[in-house]
Amino acid sequence: MSILATINTSDESIYYLDSAFKRRWDWEYIGAPVSGTPVPDSIESVRLVLNDESELNWKDCIVGINQFILSNAQSIRRIEDKQVGWWFIKPDNERITLQQVEGKLMFYLWDNVFAKDRRPLENILNSITGKSTIKLRTFADLVKHTEMLRRYFCDGIFF
Repeated sequence: MSILATINTSDESIYYLDSAFKRRWDWEYIGAPVSGTPVPDSIESVRLVLNDESELNWKDCIVGINQFILSNAQSIRRIEDKQVGWWFIKPDNERITLQQVEGKLMFYLWDNVFAKDRRPLENILNSITGKSTIKLRTFADLVKHTEMLRRYFCDGIFF
């Protein structure tokens, strides 16, 4: 019998379950997608569809986001569990919309990854605009900059 499953160790309510699984079964660590990580065939053709109907490779966005998260490791607790995987957003017919990114990924960055320190997000937005006036006080403040961050993460500006 084989059981294929994932356990996110940052969810402390499953700590004992996580430890029990590690003791009783063989397990394999699979790192988050970063530059040079092999891309699964099922992700290779997935596209991020923008509001103007243009499309980007979703795999590039995932790698760019993880590179950004890793570059801010000093301000993120449990960084291993904060990176996103290939299927963080489930594609529909090999497509992911910008609205899905706003609703799920941007909220995850806001509420989980940079919940204690929003400065990395503010710093990148300010560096893109060449200003120092962007302050993120609410999630809505972040969402209105989704397109700007998308360019940073997905278009190869970051990596």
